[in-house]
Amino acid sequence: MENFEKYIAKGKEISFIDVPENEILQTLNINRRVLNVLKSYNKCSKNKIYDLTERIILLNAALTYVENEETLHETYLKEHITHKKNYLSYLKKNYDLGILTKDSQIYNLELISPFFTEYSAQNELLVLGNQVKYNAKLNRQYGEYWLETIDPCHRPYMETYKKFWLENGISPKEQPFFLWLEDKIQPNVPQIQYIPNQEKNLYEMHIYNGNFYQKGQLAHTHNLSCFVIDEQGRYYLGMPNKFLRHTSFSYGRPVIFAGEAQFNNGQLAQLANFSGHYCPTAKDTYRAIQKIKKDAYKFDNAQISIFDGTIHNYNIKEFEKIFEKRELNLEILKSFKQNYK
Repeated sequence: MENFEKYIAKGKEISFIDVPENEILQTLNINRRVLNVLKSYNKCSKNKIYDLTERIILLNAALTYVENEETLHETYLKEHITHKKNYLSYLKKNYDLGILTKDSQIYNLELISPFFTEYSAQNELLVLGNQVKYNAKLNRQYGEYWLETIDPCHRPYMETYKKFWLENGISPKEQPFFLWLEDKIQPNVPQIQYIPNQEKNLYEMHIYNGNFYQKGQLAHTHNLSCFVIDEQGRYYLGMPNKFLRHTSFSYGRPVIFAGEAQFNNGQLAQLANFSGHYCPTAKDTYRAIQKIKKDAYKFDNAQISIFDGTIHNYNIKEFEKIFEKRELNLEILKSFKQNYK
């Protein structure tokens, strides 16, 4: 029974964990029909896309048999079988639509981009960074955030998995990326929590008389927190942790701004362009400031932090003057080049 307890403990951390192996199933006091169906499931190949259908059918059958059972083991099994069925169904749907590919590209960016980048160009919205970049200081890569968004479990650092998959010469014909990934469990890589719509109100900020409020109270944070202005102009703030990222609020869609912010009794105290997912520039930060000034006008003393390899800190008035002067100089230079070609 100890093995099953370990399975349950792991399953609570990792919702995409597969059903137990036959050796564990044999030790459980569960419905005989459920046992036989899960044994059949464990015989299925997990290397081929076309086997996804059979696996989903068998998991559905197991859920039908376990539906009215109330033993502790079957309650846990029901939860994990449901997670696994949803995981496989999501993959099958995306393979059927051609969003996930059967080659080393893994996904079809042409099919994904219209959904995530719709209207982003004309509205100057930020989209997920997809260009892989290497940070020598941190000794790791960033980028390919489409993978995290497509992944049913929204695991961060997906580019690391992909790099390992490619470097080990695994052929997509033998084992497509996401099927290979199923049993590659790293305990220190959690899945990012995508906040359900019905819970977003706990993080959404509202503005009254120039002040930011959250959950009916003046917004107040002791440190920089995860800050998002979504494409509809709604504000979200949450304390960062290993489960909460900017995509927790945006679901990977374009945003007006993503970074970090600190608030003091309803007033913006600091705004930073710290987001590896969206990589906002100084110009994006300036646009966010203009929107915030329009909605909430009382933050003349806020500090602006801009990361462009190193961190530069400015008073908001200083930042606006420097940025506007730089933009003016760029416009003069652009006009000069056009007139004297």
